Amino acid sequence: NIINFPEKVFQLLCYVWLYRQSELQISQTLQAGIYSMRKQSELLQMASLDGITEFSDTEINLFDSFLQKLLEELFNKDIAFVQTENLKNCEYCAFKNLCER
Repeated sequence: NIINFPEKVFQLLCYVWLYRQSELQISQTLQAGIYSMRKQSELLQMASLDGITEFSDTEINLFDSFLQKLLEELFNKDIAFVQTENLKNCEYCAFKNLCER
């Protein structure tokens, strides 16, 4: 099974990964952060994964492998779809009528 990244870290690592995939990328260590509207005291929140806040080719390649495994699992016809057990996830889901939630 796929490991779970905190949602915001996953999102920010996707941005780092996409930036590295662009033709304009240069080999450098990258940082990623978001401006929080909810936590005004911590306006800029940097992505951190196991204490790492600067992502080099090593971390980006690991994320690339993770992303490939995630997509393989999502599109694997042999793995049945299972509804989330956390009903709070369904509150704003556009597909909740489809799942009859």
